[in-house]
Amino acid sequence: MTEISKELPLVKKVKKHEQLEHGASGEILPVRIFDSDDVDILKEQLRVAHDNIQFLKNEHAFMLKGLHDEIEQLHNLCRDLQFRCEAEGCILPDSDFFKCSVKTLEQKVNSMLKENSELKRKLAESHQAIDILDQKEKLALWQYHQELEQRDNAILRLEKELESKCNIISQLSSQGARRKKGNFWRRFSFNSSNNPSTSSSVPHTKVQQPRVEHLSKEDLPSEIQNSLPSFESQYQSYSSYSSLSDKSISDDEGFGQRCGENVEDQKLTVKLPPISNLPIVSTHQLVRHQIRIHSLTNNVTSDTLAIDQIPSPEVSVKRLNKA
Repeated sequence: MTEISKELPLVKKVKKHEQLEHGASGEILPVRIFDSDDVDILKEQLRVAHDNIQFLKNEHAFMLKGLHDEIEQLHNLCRDLQFRCEAEGCILPDSDFFKCSVKTLEQKVNSMLKENSELKRKLAESHQAIDILDQKEKLALWQYHQELEQRDNAILRLEKELESKCNIISQLSSQGARRKKGNFWRRFSFNSSNNPSTSSSVPHTKVQQPRVEHLSKEDLPSEIQNSLPSFESQYQSYSSYSSLSDKSISDDEGFGQRCGENVEDQKLTVKLPPISNLPIVSTHQLVRHQIRIHSLTNNVTSDTLAIDQIPSPEVSVKRLNKA
């Protein structure tokens, strides 16, 4: 078509050579006078127009063929879908559903929009409630952690106090145990009414008083060490009697009155008051209390003293001589 429009001015040039003729009916008809060149041009234009028309026909035929193929595919697809619906038991909508009026559809759309806006409002309210709950949860969690920290601090403080009190109790209990053991050994001291006497008379000379020292548990025999706890418990039962506590004196005072009379005598025999005759003492074997006497002079030796004068065949008296 564009080529035909381009050739139109040539046709106008040809119209300049037209002549007027009267027809049979009295009409005036133009008579065209063509040159040989104009005829060739017209033939060329006719050929081009014919080619264009043929091209359009071919394109139209191809388009129709494609449309027919597409329609056939849609028919096949529709048949397949209908077969599936029939096989699966799907309910197809009636034709009345498609015949509803536009107003009905608009009303449905408006109702759906209102429902959508209501749901959006509820969703916004739920989001606000969730935010408030999150803030409350964070606040409660922070308070809980603060309480836990305070409790941990209180527990640490109480543990420190308990540890210090336990240390004090352990110290006091150890001191009490040492004092009880010391009192147990100091109970067997010299009596003021029965002072120790020596076998030989010693003239009174001014010498320094000897020092009396008790034996420890390690100095006793093993069989006596094993029976010490039972004797300690037995001794606590009759320790309330005043026969030994009220009349007891220290070892240095009891022994110093006799020991300072003679320096030349090498052997001393010291007699202690027996405790086996007490009515409260158990029938078990009594512990022999050994006392080490340290003399500051070179001429006097110290002998081991025994509380009980009755010889015991089970336990041999240990003699410790120190210069």
